[in-house]
Amino acid sequence: MSSRGARAHFVRHGRTGDRGREFGPFTPALVAAPSCDDGSGVPAEPEILKTRTLADGTTVVESARGSVTLSRLGPGVVLFQCRGTLSGKFYWPMVGVAKREMDAHGSLAMLVDGWDLKSVNTDFREPWTEWFKEHRDRFRMRLLVRTKLMEMAASLANLLTGIAVIKTFSNVPAWESACTAEFASFRNVRRETA
Repeated sequence: MSSRGARAHFVRHGRTGDRGREFGPFTPALVAAPSCDDGSGVPAEPEILKTRTLADGTTVVESARGSVTLSRLGPGVVLFQCRGTLSGKFYWPMVGVAKREMDAHGSLAMLVDGWDLKSVNTDFREPWTEWFKEHRDRFRMRLLVRTKLMEMAASLANLLTGIAVIKTFSNVPAWESACTAEFASFRNVRRETA
């Protein structure tokens, strides 16, 4: 990556083909598709994702409803910081980062700061649950959540996976300790920017 600041990459957000593979420098990815989030059957405004890659390799994926910051902390260790509501469109860029690390290092520790996460849609949760099942022997997650709804979503994923791959925390210091156990030089960016 260039050290001249943010550099955009196109990331494929479809359900077929190369599943989240980066195709090189382009303008920021814009993905639009109608959704019916309210259950009325009437399409809502299309969700547009904007993806950019920062000079340090961190990827930021944003929409009007939510955002995810995807960082590689070290070999086989990633930090995902999630905010708002995540739809299925967020799955592909996130799983691309996770898969790349797992393929390169054999296992993956996913540290997830979901403190500002309000909800996840079914089209986000279901493919992640399938991914967890497929990789349960090489994957573990330490998830920080604030709401009971998000805690229940993680419990459901563990139930459907068959083993507890997700360890959920609702206490920031306890989550930080678990993250430090996974990656000794873990720093909570939340505290550094607060």
